[in-house]
Amino acid sequence: MPWRAAHALQARTDPRGPVLMASPVPPSRQAAVAELGQAALSDLGLTPLLNLASKLVCDVLGVEYSALARRSNDDESLVVVAGCGWDDTVSNGSTRLATDTESCSEYVMRQQEPVFVHDFASDDRFGGQQFLLDHDIVSGVCVAILEGETSIGVLGVYTAQRRTFTSEDGDFLRSVANIIGSAVRSYRVHGELEEHTIAQERRIRYQEAMATCAQTLLADRGEDRLETAIEALLTATQAASVFVERNVEDPELGLCSTTVADVAAADRPNEELYSEYWEKVPWDKMPTSRSFLERGEPILLVPEQLEGVEGEFYAADPFPLKSELNIPIFTGDEWVGLIGFADSQVVRDW
Repeated sequence: MPWRAAHALQARTDPRGPVLMASPVPPSRQAAVAELGQAALSDLGLTPLLNLASKLVCDVLGVEYSALARRSNDDESLVVVAGCGWDDTVSNGSTRLATDTESCSEYVMRQQEPVFVHDFASDDRFGGQQFLLDHDIVSGVCVAILEGETSIGVLGVYTAQRRTFTSEDGDFLRSVANIIGSAVRSYRVHGELEEHTIAQERRIRYQEAMATCAQTLLADRGEDRLETAIEALLTATQAASVFVERNVEDPELGLCSTTVADVAAADRPNEELYSEYWEKVPWDKMPTSRSFLERGEPILLVPEQLEGVEGEFYAADPFPLKSELNIPIFTGDEWVGLIGFADSQVVRDW
């Protein structure tokens, strides 16, 4: 095992096997905390920060393994998000740790102080952490990561050798966990502010678009007024295209939808081919959409999830879409058409 000289370990006699004692507080601990604190104040990003923390604790404490796990979105387990020393069976973002009431992880998150474990296999304070036992972990020290007063995860260092960790080891690990908790809170608050700003900007775009639509459609009698109006909606929603369709009765095809206006964010190749495909579409080919629209309800479509005749029709589109939002247009009680918003790159929430 490659131990650094500054982290030299001293062995002492123990009837159960050799016990490794860490040397007194290494001088690099203070520097490591300072480095991590500085990184947390920079624009490094949360994931690189967690990776840096997991590496620093391994280097400073001279252990083979570290793991940093956060509560999952479903709050039913911890997900490893950073770590050092593990084999390919451990994957950041997908490896989960149990958090049942008898688990080591849950025990650590209930504690205010670092938890020192001399032997995970025989510790009777909690059930054996299978994840650790599967990797032949013997000893370790763990601390809860707090965001404010709430435990959001666990930071731990582990070794396959029997080792007695010191209170200084625990204090160092807790300092690192405190920096992580503060950073998580900071990034969350920053994200909420960013989302609020984006939402505000979106509302302003929508208000401006509605004003343009009202002015154009109600006051302007030009032939291009409908295109001008939906061009404003295209800009506001940042969709790939916006289109207006009306219902027409065809003697052979029955009730059909035909495009009367269409604007796109970028020039489409083979525009004539696209227009021809959507020129007159029987509603019998789009039963799911029709069932929503004629009831007066908008419908969000993800073409690749559609089945039957409607799925086949969208699959044959010469310019496949990722998602589409269609909103019915009524005159009085009569359903006469729709306005649609489409994205060809991503599945949007609209």
